[in-house]
Amino acid sequence: MKTFVVRKQYFWLVVLMLFGLTLFFLGARENKRTIDAVEVLKGKPLVKVDEEAAKENLVSKKDEGLKQDFFIDYRLERDRNRDRQLDLLREIINNSNTSQEARQKAQERVMLISQRMEKEMEIENLLRARGYRDAVAVIQDDGVTVVVKTAVLKPGEQEQIQDLVIKVTGGDKAKVTVLARE
Repeated sequence: MKTFVVRKQYFWLVVLMLFGLTLFFLGARENKRTIDAVEVLKGKPLVKVDEEAAKENLVSKKDEGLKQDFFIDYRLERDRNRDRQLDLLREIINNSNTSQEARQKAQERVMLISQRMEKEMEIENLLRARGYRDAVAVIQDDGVTVVVKTAVLKPGEQEQIQDLVIKVTGGDKAKVTVLARE
């Protein structure tokens, strides 16, 4: 009976040690996320949409015989990237190990992303209301990119689109890129 009790104690000791190791590794992983998040909050972009890579990727998919719509795919990729950004920021905000300063910066970044999403939707809807079949807008720290569904922009259209973007965002005209895509 005594050996049974001793074995039972060893069993629970091993279980507790495994549980402790698991918590240790999870904690170390969580601390790494916090460090990464702090680096992100220092002004480095979380995820940046690479317009050229996205275009090349979509073109190659079309070449493979897949019927893809550039504007739908571009919006989906933009939304996936934003969701990843927001998830990371929510982790920072909800992490009890996060400093108050980092939490505040994360909350500000969430607000900025929300405002940008709202402005992008407004730009896209205004362009559709102006007669373009489709449009996609991406607002980033370094400027705004707008792609409209048309074969060619007529003289003056690029400037009109830039003016519309400036009205919505309040940005600089030099930082607004307008592209045509059929």
